[in-house]
Amino acid sequence: MLQPPASGDAPLVAEAMELVKLFRALPPIKRKLVTDFARALVEETVRSGCGEPA
Repeated sequence: MLQPPASGDAPLVAEAMELVKLFRALPPIKRKLVTDFARALVEETVRSGCGEPA
């Protein structure tokens, strides 16, 4: 279940919402490219030990 954002997270939430709007405006092929890149970036970050997927 999602939790409401902490009060200090408001700028991050606003930025994330803006990114979602931009992503949804992309044509499908570009969405796939962005999604594939983001997935590879997360996988590489986890593999290098710098973080864990959300």
